[in-house]
Amino acid sequence: MDTLVNFRGLNDFTTINKQKMKPNLVFRSGELVDIAAPERTLLFENYQINQIYDFRSNKEITDKPDDQFSGVDYYHIDLMRDAGGHSASLEVFASNFDGEKADDVMKDMYREIVLSQSGREGLHNFLDGLVSHEGPAIFHCFAGKDRTGVAAALLLVSLQVTPNQIMQDYLATNPARKVANDAIIANYRQTGLTEDALSVIETMLYVKQSYLEHSFATIEEHFGSIANYFKANDGLGLSSDVIAGLRNQYLA
Repeated sequence: MDTLVNFRGLNDFTTINKQKMKPNLVFRSGELVDIAAPERTLLFENYQINQIYDFRSNKEITDKPDDQFSGVDYYHIDLMRDAGGHSASLEVFASNFDGEKADDVMKDMYREIVLSQSGREGLHNFLDGLVSHEGPAIFHCFAGKDRTGVAAALLLVSLQVTPNQIMQDYLATNPARKVANDAIIANYRQTGLTEDALSVIETMLYVKQSYLEHSFATIEEHFGSIANYFKANDGLGLSSDVIAGLRNQYLA
């Protein structure tokens, strides 16, 4: 993929009960901005995607709106609406934190995705929407790594995909984003940022196993288990019908 970064289908995963996911029904990616014609054809003619879930902020969307696609339903879900300082730019982060603190900032972000009101409401609407609306779907944020990574992991947990495969999909972001990340760092280097600041930015452009583990540990700390988080009214508040619907829709 030249213009669609960090794109992949959630395909060929196996559940703890040895069921397989149906292929080419749900996809994840980075932002859908300035997509080249061949890749548009792949998404909307070959895969026939007809749902887009955009997890970015209002500002991100104003600055770089998704391309327009005919016959496709678009849903905006700002997972980090209540994030406060985490909506700041990479330059702002880089100027305020050293390399060690950058990891803590990322973990705080992962905590907010699963605990904040906007995160819980958004994840509810995303998972419920996949059941309520028919057809292949794609979900994304800017880089397709943090907000998208947590959403993908929770979707796979709901399907009872094995933990190793969930982490494997999450970490697949790093090689998928290397070219794009190298370009971002090179651009920042040209602006005169110090190597220490560039190191912070590099930390924040990649994912680490510990980040997703922190989200899961946060959920278990507050709800006892991810299963309880799914159904609790102060969690995602998903009905058993939604979970059953997801499994019926995506498992063979």
